[in-house]
Amino acid sequence: MPGNNNKVSDEIRKELCRRYDEGKSVPMICSEFAHINSKTITSILRVYMTTGRQLKNHKGSAAGSRKLSIDDKDFIKSKINEDVSISLKQLKTELQQERNKIISISTIYPTIGEFNYSFKLLQLVPLKRNVETNLIRRHEYATNFFVQDEDKFIFIDEMGISCSTRKSRGWSAKGNTPKIILFALQYP
Repeated sequence: MPGNNNKVSDEIRKELCRRYDEGKSVPMICSEFAHINSKTITSILRVYMTTGRQLKNHKGSAAGSRKLSIDDKDFIKSKINEDVSISLKQLKTELQQERNKIISISTIYPTIGEFNYSFKLLQLVPLKRNVETNLIRRHEYATNFFVQDEDKFIFIDEMGISCSTRKSRGWSAKGNTPKIILFALQYP
């Protein structure tokens, strides 16, 4: 085990720190734990003195998931369920604004993987054109349009503009297709 403090268990680390807190010197602790390299013990106690950390510093996705509480994970899942096309940047911003958590995108992505969600092509579901509420809204728009002053309108024939910027991918559980309801681009 010489020189590799990742091999020291958390229980031994806690015991080393407990003995240091009892007032024992570092050389005395090293002599009591002769099977562990003295540099390793010194390193563990130095980290304990400066940061207060007793346990191993876990790196990678396991450590990232510890940065998010269960409530944070539920928040992320609810945001994805509200809008399947939400981006990782938007999730990061939402976490920062609403939960005061500063988390990297590389931490959010594996968390979404824990939900068994994946990012795939969206299935675009058009809103029904002739549903009663849409007919009423179109009628209100048309009547409001004709009430306006005629001098303020300029009619242009055969003018084509395309301003469609739909997202093409979204999140959903593995085995399911993400669906998003959208409004038609062309009106009757």
